[in-house]
Amino acid sequence: IAEIRFPVPEAADRFHFEKVGRRERLDIAGVSSAIKIRASGGIIDEAHVSAGSVAPVPLYLRETSEFLHGQPVSSATALAASAIAGREISPISDVRGSDEYRRALLPRLILAHFLARFPDEIREEDFG
Repeated sequence: IAEIRFPVPEAADRFHFEKVGRRERLDIAGVSSAIKIRASGGIIDEAHVSAGSVAPVPLYLRETSEFLHGQPVSSATALAASAIAGREISPISDVRGSDEYRRALLPRLILAHFLARFPDEIREEDFG
């Protein structure tokens, strides 16, 4: 690799990363996820969601990202996105976690992104 370029985030961008693993300081995760959302007026203008350790390589969650575009920032949107993300993955079972564990964990990480970046609009109680 000679060069990597990416745009500088704008002030309206909300980025969040979650990692679940046994060791805090190693890059080996049971499941990880990152999200970048740009919203204005309570509507999601742009969204990018990715996940690690849920497929053979880190995965850009295209369906989840596309679904979020144009949706309101709400608990219902977060729950729907978490369900879509859960269907996009194809994890394996290994020493870091079972297939079932990873399928259960990723949707919760998606909800954690929304809780962390939209605390005025979304609350944990909303997820039942």
